[in-house]
Amino acid sequence: MTRPHPATSVLYRTLRIVESAHLFFTLATLLTAGLFVMGNYQEFLDSSQLLLLQLLSIAGVLCAASGAWYIASLAVWMIRRRRLMLLRFVAALVTSTGGALGLVVAGALQALSGLA
Repeated sequence: MTRPHPATSVLYRTLRIVESAHLFFTLATLLTAGLFVMGNYQEFLDSSQLLLLQLLSIAGVLCAASGAWYIASLAVWMIRRRRLMLLRFVAALVTSTGGALGLVVAGALQALSGLA
């Protein structure tokens, strides 16, 4: 009896979709953080900076949540396939932690501005 190709399994397709979503939210978090830092040097309006902080907190939540889902899906896939994908697992941990860190920093800066 032959095993089906890994690309045909529902778990593999779900893993790839979640990986793409996590990559998108990670890039959105990095882009928003970069715009916020650039706005400090370019002297953006306070309302623009607060909007960027709100977007950063939303992107951070989505990045951390999609990262947790991706890590769980990847762990299940690695256990079922008996293959260790250490680089992807570490990258997912780092980017999920970065998203959570962006959320914490945005929340702290919003609290410091008095508009939390």
